[in-house]
Amino acid sequence: MHMSGLKALLKRRRPVPQRDLIYDFMEGGGKRLLVILDACRLDFFVKHLDILRKAGISDLLIAISSGSCTAEWFENTFKKPLKDVVYISANPQLSVRPRREKLFRCFSRVSEVWRHAWDEELGTVRAGKVSEAVRIAFKRGAEKVIAHYMQPHPPFVPGSWLNMPYDRGLKSGTIVGGEAYRRASRSFLARQEFVRAYDQNVIYVMSEIVRLVCWFSKRHRRAHVAVTSDHGECLGRWAPLTHFRKRIWKWLPWLIGIYKEVGHPCGRRYPELLYVPWAMSSSP
Repeated sequence: MHMSGLKALLKRRRPVPQRDLIYDFMEGGGKRLLVILDACRLDFFVKHLDILRKAGISDLLIAISSGSCTAEWFENTFKKPLKDVVYISANPQLSVRPRREKLFRCFSRVSEVWRHAWDEELGTVRAGKVSEAVRIAFKRGAEKVIAHYMQPHPPFVPGSWLNMPYDRGLKSGTIVGGEAYRRASRSFLARQEFVRAYDQNVIYVMSEIVRLVCWFSKRHRRAHVAVTSDHGECLGRWAPLTHFRKRIWKWLPWLIGIYKEVGHPCGRRYPELLYVPWAMSSSP
């Protein structure tokens, strides 16, 4: 699903290690904002890049992520401290030990937005709450900020019948958005709805990023912005071999294609998970 567009992008541009891009960007001078979109696919990002162009973000590279899930990406990306950087996190997975200890070691200050801005009804942190925390950080004197948004990761803010209530995924071990992934992996109709709602979630979070970047650029003359993703998303990959250890009646639906991979399991090396966007803008 959408793999033809992804392959075409990879033929035109040579991928660059994302970890190098992050450190090169954050170690530069001036006010800097790095936006992390959670589980944003490269092809969907390119599809809606015109939204970000409204804020002057247009220079696009293809980056190679350090992992296929947030935990793996975080552990493999931040190998040395960025002591002058504030990290604003809407993702509860970064607050699970030992990642939380590393999070506070690596950065000068950490704001776990999800702790006070969790939408109990929807089951996520809305993008506007993260932007609000970014504005507060810069108003209080921050020079460099990494803002980790939850979208376009489900649940889907514009709405979907796949949205299901769940907790913050810490005490119970529940995967954020897990029910949407489970249903989409086992039903063609649910997969169609997942793709539709995911596309709308990309538009939703990009529109919020435009508002934030416009504010940031007007407030600071030397404002540098980059937008990327921690990893991509599977939207219906035929992957029976990853399930072959199950009993035959559980493995068979994967083999014949009734069930398909939807999500971003750790340890996978699929191109739609590892190739992520990197878009930049800077004003003098």
